[in-house]
Amino acid sequence: MDAVPSITTVVARALHSAATVLERDALQDGLVFRELWERVLVEEPRLEADWAQAVYQAPQENNTPFKDYVNRSATNLGRAGWLYRGRAAGS
Repeated sequence: MDAVPSITTVVARALHSAATVLERDALQDGLVFRELWERVLVEEPRLEADWAQAVYQAPQENNTPFKDYVNRSATNLGRAGWLYRGRAAGS
Protein backbone atom coordinates (compact mmCIF):
# COMPACT_ATOMS: atom_id res chain seq x y z
CA MET A 1 0.00 0.00 0.00
CA ASP A 2 1.32 3.45 -0.94
CA ALA A 3 1.90 6.06 1.73
CA VAL A 4 -0.53 8.96 1.84
CA PRO A 5 1.17 12.04 0.44
CA SER A 6 1.32 15.18 2.56
CA ILE A 7 -0.02 18.52 1.39
CA THR A 8 3.56 19.84 1.31
CA THR A 9 4.72 16.94 -0.85
CA VAL A 10 1.88 17.31 -3.34
CA VAL A 11 2.44 21.06 -3.66
CA ALA A 12 6.19 20.50 -4.08
CA ARG A 13 5.48 18.01 -6.88
CA ALA A 14 3.16 20.53 -8.55
CA LEU A 15 5.79 23.27 -8.34
CA HIS A 16 8.49 20.93 -9.63
CA SER A 17 6.25 19.98 -12.53
CA ALA A 18 5.55 23.68 -13.16
CA ALA A 19 9.27 24.45 -13.25
CA THR A 20 9.84 21.52 -15.63
CA VAL A 21 7.07 22.71 -17.95
CA LEU A 22 8.37 26.26 -17.86
CA GLU A 23 11.93 25.21 -18.64
CA ARG A 24 10.82 23.03 -21.51
CA ASP A 25 7.88 24.95 -23.00
CA ALA A 26 7.89 28.60 -21.97
CA LEU A 27 9.06 31.42 -24.13
CA GLN A 28 11.28 34.10 -22.63
CA ASP A 29 8.31 35.77 -20.90
CA GLY A 30 7.11 32.59 -19.17
CA LEU A 31 3.44 31.56 -19.00
CA VAL A 32 0.37 32.92 -17.27
CA PHE A 33 -0.65 30.71 -14.37
CA ARG A 34 -3.88 29.48 -15.97
CA GLU A 35 -2.01 28.07 -18.97
CA LEU A 36 0.80 26.73 -16.81
CA TRP A 37 -1.68 24.99 -14.50
CA GLU A 38 -3.34 23.18 -17.41
CA ARG A 39 0.06 21.91 -18.55
CA VAL A 40 1.04 20.83 -15.04
CA LEU A 41 -2.09 18.67 -14.76
CA VAL A 42 -1.31 17.05 -18.11
CA GLU A 43 2.27 16.47 -16.97
CA GLU A 44 1.22 14.96 -13.61
CA PRO A 45 -2.34 13.66 -13.85
CA ARG A 46 -2.26 12.14 -10.32
CA LEU A 47 -1.77 15.50 -8.61
CA GLU A 48 -5.43 16.32 -8.05
CA ALA A 49 -6.22 12.87 -6.65
CA ASP A 50 -3.14 13.00 -4.41
CA TRP A 51 -4.17 16.50 -3.23
CA ALA A 52 -7.65 15.27 -2.31
CA GLN A 53 -6.16 12.35 -0.38
CA ALA A 54 -3.61 14.57 1.40
CA VAL A 55 -6.27 17.11 2.42
CA TYR A 56 -8.55 14.33 3.67
CA GLN A 57 -5.74 12.88 5.82
CA ALA A 58 -4.38 16.23 7.03
CA PRO A 59 -4.62 16.93 10.77
CA GLN A 60 -6.01 20.43 10.14
CA GLU A 61 -8.94 21.36 7.93
CA ASN A 62 -7.97 22.89 4.61
CA ASN A 63 -10.67 24.33 2.35
CA THR A 64 -8.29 26.03 -0.08
CA PRO A 65 -8.66 24.71 -3.64
CA PHE A 66 -5.52 22.96 -4.87
CA LYS A 67 -4.98 25.38 -7.77
CA ASP A 68 -5.16 28.38 -5.40
CA TYR A 69 -2.83 26.75 -2.88
CA VAL A 70 -0.22 26.07 -5.57
CA ASN A 71 -0.68 29.55 -7.06
CA ARG A 72 0.13 31.16 -3.71
CA SER A 73 3.10 28.83 -3.28
CA ALA A 74 4.41 29.74 -6.73
CA THR A 75 5.71 33.14 -5.64
CA ASN A 76 9.29 31.97 -6.03
CA LEU A 77 8.62 30.99 -9.65
CA GLY A 78 7.41 34.54 -10.25
CA ARG A 79 10.50 35.96 -8.61
CA ALA A 80 12.64 33.80 -10.88
CA GLY A 81 10.88 35.36 -13.87
CA TRP A 82 9.26 32.13 -15.01
CA LEU A 83 5.71 32.86 -13.93
CA TYR A 84 4.01 36.04 -15.06
CA ARG A 85 1.79 37.49 -12.34
CA GLY A 86 0.06 40.13 -14.49
CA ARG A 87 -3.03 39.96 -16.65
CA ALA A 88 -2.94 37.91 -19.83
CA ALA A 89 -3.43 39.73 -23.10
CA GLY A 90 -7.13 39.89 -23.87
CA SER A 91 -8.18 39.11 -20.26
